[in-house]
Amino acid sequence: MKSSNLLRRAIALSWAITVGNNPQLSGNPTKQQLSKLFSQDSTINKGKAQNPEFIVVSSSDLKGSPFDPSHPMISLNATNLLWASQSEKILSEFNAHDQKLTFEEKLGKGIKVPIIYPGLKTYFPQTLLEVQQDPQFSNYSFSNPNTLILLKTKSGRHALAYYQNGTLAMTSFVSIGTLRHKTISGQYTITPDQIRRRSRKYKNAPMPYSLHVSGGYFIHQGTSTGYPLSHGCIRVPWLYQQWLYKQIKQEGNTQIIIHNPYQPTSFKKGE
Repeated sequence: MKSSNLLRRAIALSWAITVGNNPQLSGNPTKQQLSKLFSQDSTINKGKAQNPEFIVVSSSDLKGSPFDPSHPMISLNATNLLWASQSEKILSEFNAHDQKLTFEEKLGKGIKVPIIYPGLKTYFPQTLLEVQQDPQFSNYSFSNPNTLILLKTKSGRHALAYYQNGTLAMTSFVSIGTLRHKTISGQYTITPDQIRRRSRKYKNAPMPYSLHVSGGYFIHQGTSTGYPLSHGCIRVPWLYQQWLYKQIKQEGNTQIIIHNPYQPTSFKKGE
């Protein structure tokens, strides 16, 4: 009886808040309204991602960023924004109606970008719980629902996945350190750094939207091919890195698991 009364009170409170935010609603909730109320409650429906599957980016979004034409830090092109192979797929599959336009013209109108890159959508598990249950990841802590996973796919390319509140929210191919300048492995806490950071060690090289991993290792925007290129940092295509930077700065406590970065990792689903 007590649990039943508590449930009724919780429903009444939720409905009161809903009515307060929506004056057009009044009286007792119908079954249909209750169903909608529960489906929107993040504490009840934890399996749904909080972010949209796509974002639309236009030239106006570049103002004040490292790509701002009036004060550029990085040259503006499809490769830097999306990475060469990814940009071809994104522009042809999700922006096909603008095929006759130049990249600059498409950007002026707005480019539709999938946050979970299609080429990796079925590779990574959809939830962090599934990653945790994989024996390969038994040595890591999964107490933080906001987690980045970096690994080498079975195709030989490196990929980064972001789990937000336990649900897959972003994936992209990335580039890590070469065999001469290896990227570290292990588990670390991520700290948002500078949007316009430059390297103190490597000729003042730009490191836009930097996220600090450990020591001199960062996640930042940079030329990415999916293969090792850097001096140890993790390079992410700009649109994905800018989005990731904003999410992590907003969420706060976030960790990264860099899992055997030079040995292929395969989940049950395959790539």
